[in-house]
Amino acid sequence: MMDSFHNRAVVKSAIFLFVCVSVSAQGSDRTTHQSVPSGSHIPPGSYKESCTDVQVRDGRLRATCQNHNGSWVKTELYDPSRCPGSIANLNGHLLCDATHQSVASGSVHIPRVLRLTEDCSGVLWVAPSNSGLFSMKNGVWNRFEAPPAISGTPEAAFTDCMGRLWFGYRSGAIIIIDDGNIQPLSWNGSFGQHRAISGRGRHIWVGGDFGLVFFDGNRFQPVIPTDATKFGSVFGIEEDRDGGLWLGHYPGVIHIAEIDRRYLRDSSCRVLYERFDSLDGLPGNFRSGSVWGGVQEIQGTDGKIWFAAGGLAWLDPAHISRNLLPPPVSIQSLTADGKPYPYWTNSALPPLTRNLQIRFTALSLSIPERVRFRYRLDGFDSDWQDAGVRREAVYANLSPHKYRFHVIASNNDGVWNEAGASVDFYILPAYYQTAWFRLACAAAALLLLWATYQLLVQQLERRFAVGLEARLNERTRIARDLHDTLLQSFQGLMLRLQLVDDLLPEGKAKNQLEKTLQRADEAIREARRAVYDLRSSTAAPRDLAQAVRSLGDEFATENSATFHLVVEGAARDLNPIICDETYLITREALRNAFSHARAHHIEAEIVYGQRAFRLRIRDDGQGIPAQILEEGRPGHYGLLGMRERAKQVGGKLDFWSRAGAGTEIEISISGSVAYRTTVTRSFLPLLGRKRWGL
Repeated sequence: MMDSFHNRAVVKSAIFLFVCVSVSAQGSDRTTHQSVPSGSHIPPGSYKESCTDVQVRDGRLRATCQNHNGSWVKTELYDPSRCPGSIANLNGHLLCDATHQSVASGSVHIPRVLRLTEDCSGVLWVAPSNSGLFSMKNGVWNRFEAPPAISGTPEAAFTDCMGRLWFGYRSGAIIIIDDGNIQPLSWNGSFGQHRAISGRGRHIWVGGDFGLVFFDGNRFQPVIPTDATKFGSVFGIEEDRDGGLWLGHYPGVIHIAEIDRRYLRDSSCRVLYERFDSLDGLPGNFRSGSVWGGVQEIQGTDGKIWFAAGGLAWLDPAHISRNLLPPPVSIQSLTADGKPYPYWTNSALPPLTRNLQIRFTALSLSIPERVRFRYRLDGFDSDWQDAGVRREAVYANLSPHKYRFHVIASNNDGVWNEAGASVDFYILPAYYQTAWFRLACAAAALLLLWATYQLLVQQLERRFAVGLEARLNERTRIARDLHDTLLQSFQGLMLRLQLVDDLLPEGKAKNQLEKTLQRADEAIREARRAVYDLRSSTAAPRDLAQAVRSLGDEFATENSATFHLVVEGAARDLNPIICDETYLITREALRNAFSHARAHHIEAEIVYGQRAFRLRIRDDGQGIPAQILEEGRPGHYGLLGMRERAKQVGGKLDFWSRAGAGTEIEISISGSVAYRTTVTRSFLPLLGRKRWGL
């Protein structure tokens, strides 16, 4: 793109109201027509009027257009002294004008002309202002009757390479007339008011309030720009020889390069484009130039494209110079919370920086307003940020970190300075943003979790220990009640029966009574043993290791497996109930091992650990089938009883067994529950220690 539209366009200062159609009087010295070689830029057979000459003279624009056989000529003229809207034939005979007078045979009233085109048979189709659609054949005007659903005057007219007539209406409707057949076209989007229809070959483009769409032969496809959802209002469309599109677009001229090779392969892609506007010398916009309607963009056979946008301007697509010099980029300032800092060195910004502003610029003398920027903050931005023409980057609440800010710029023709400029800085952390503070917080959180866990464990252990103490108290009460009530009463009864026995003479009755007294004495001895057993559990602690050794010696025989006992740790006094239940579990395990395992060696291991009490029974026998471990042997309740006893005292009973590899049984109980005096346990070292027992 050149620095100014003056390098590519001729601009007239007069306000352009309408590119009108006017008669060119034969022999006039004010108008000249430049002859052109045969072969217009419009391919033969397209039946679109071919502009053979475009002139600007005496403040008037005159475009002489001719059909394929030269049967008619229209001259589109900007002339403030005349009313627009006339059509002339090849010999300059007026066919119709804008004075609302009928000048053609048939006396058909035709007002100002907005659009016109010619079909393949040489019939001229004209769309006058607010008067529908007319055709002229053999010098006679005929009104075209549109379908009932379509009303108004076409705003766009075009004849494609197949000879089909395209008309676009203000209501958004489009019809195709092909050999007299009318085909309405529909689109699932909103057309809005049509402004232009154009094409080359089988490419048909439709522009209007909705933007730009492409007709692929079956349906309309919207053309979507890279930076928006659609183009704005399109007032004119011309396709140049290189396949590029030139759109008369509010507020400037849009150029889409190589549209046929890029967009037509994939209609869903977004198209790149460049804009020409007042910064390039365009005198106005197309909306302000459309007061009277009519053609606002036209291409001559020399390739130049003329635009009516608040004035007249032309552009030659084949001779557009480009600015290839990338603009130098520089950083102007680095400001944190309103205070400037050096940007030429690695600056240290204060903790808790809330607002960071970085100003930058780039030097381009062609069109500085078109310089665009992209920036990226390493450590924060994952990709380049498009700043457009804005020359400032703002960041808020950046975390303490090392950062590098990059900025690059492009000139008015999109040539980027990829090196750009950069600035390094870092933000100091507040004390609570430092690594040691975060580690301390994490350690405190872990310590709090550990303390909470220990508190819960102690509460559970205490609750379980209280339950065991209640069981011991209940056993003591039962033993006392048995001794003080039942045994004493039974003993008194025995004394009375003894007196009766002394009074009876020798005989059968005396013998029966003495046998009864002997059985009663045995019952009293059993009751005393029961009371003794109940009280012995709460008296002096039992030696579990000696009891287990005695069990092993009891079950071992001359031909049985050998037995070995291992004790680890200093022996400690066990809770009486724990000791009793563990003893019973051990007895059942040893009985099963000696009776059913067919082992050569059986070992018992007692571990007085600091945190837990464990007792293991292992052998090298044939093992226990998995089904029996899970469900037990039918009719036998030894394994089930072992599990129940372990559960009652809060212990965990585990079995490991495999065929031919023996069996190992382990019961483990928390030390705070198992030992008569609990293991010293600290809740928090700084809060002191707590010791309690049963």
